[in-house]
Amino acid sequence: MTHQDRIAAYHSLSSTGCACLANTQFRVRRMTRNDVPFGKGQCDIRLQVDDEVEVTLRGDTVFIRTISGRDAFDDGSECNEPVPERGWQASGLR
Repeated sequence: MTHQDRIAAYHSLSSTGCACLANTQFRVRRMTRNDVPFGKGQCDIRLQVDDEVEVTLRGDTVFIRTISGRDAFDDGSECNEPVPERGWQASGLR
């Protein structure tokens, strides 16, 4: 059974992050919606998660390390631009 509300999110912006340990990685699709205000970056990361994962977002690539359960997979993630190296904050984690 998939539990999206049990995602343990870890965002690493340093170049020495844990991305090298990722079980799965994928490039986020370019957002096709046009309702995001000009100058505001937005990424909607949607994953199907069995139990618990660690997620790293760097640029336009998502790295997923499975902690327990089956491997997670992308379920329609998209960004209107790549995530900058510094100066951003994640919000709305569920």
